[in-house]
Amino acid sequence: MNARFVVPLLFPLIVSAQPAAQENVHRTLYFKHTGSVQHFQEIATVIRAIADIRQLSVDATVKALLLHGTAGQIGLAEWLFSRMDQAPNRQSQLGQDMARQELRLSGEDENVVRVFYLANTEGAQNLQEIATLVRSMTDVRRLFTYTALNAITLRGSAEQIRLAEWLVKQVDLSIDQVAVPQPGLTPDPYRYPGPDGGENFLRVFYLPQIETRQHLQEIAAHVRTTTAVRRLFTYNAIRAMAVRGTVEQIALADRMIRERQR
Repeated sequence: MNARFVVPLLFPLIVSAQPAAQENVHRTLYFKHTGSVQHFQEIATVIRAIADIRQLSVDATVKALLLHGTAGQIGLAEWLFSRMDQAPNRQSQLGQDMARQELRLSGEDENVVRVFYLANTEGAQNLQEIATLVRSMTDVRRLFTYTALNAITLRGSAEQIRLAEWLVKQVDLSIDQVAVPQPGLTPDPYRYPGPDGGENFLRVFYLPQIETRQHLQEIAAHVRTTTAVRRLFTYNAIRAMAVRGTVEQIALADRMIRERQR
């Protein structure tokens, strides 16, 4: 029996602005390194949303992804597919080749696509925590994960992608790396372009001595209430806390956390 699995729409569909008459390109992409229907569907979800492709389905019997869209959409889909359909043991190599994991598109808005492969993050829950942190701190609208490769794919502005890269470098660490200061883990906040006095300063704080998640959450709640920051998220695996706010809010959060660590 020829079973065809149509990928469910897991996230709100982003409709392309291209006229329907231009959607005349058909493409079939065959999975070479991806073996399960679940992973077929995860990859299809990433491509559907990032490339704005409305007509997309998975044929599990022949391990294929069936696409119909504009030439530009199909080109982006092929680029994404080549970075998702990879053997898991190539994750480290893929992550090191940073330049090949970014694509710049024509247009002014959301014209940069980037794939991050997390080298020190284990488990779907930790991957989702980092994805939530990055999405919330960068304001990027399109961010999706692929668990088999510990990958996060984003589409946004150049500034959003630069901030996402900085955040990933700050949190894709092991607890041992956090306990011993690493190059690049600077206490200086990241300055995001924006009006003076706005919520355009970011800082990642590390509290490796905190033993439980509950204690970390209690500290986070206290910092959030006292500083009145709107965006504060924790990453429990390495006892990290990311804060975005004004320069005054970041300074106050720093003082509070230093007092807690004495």
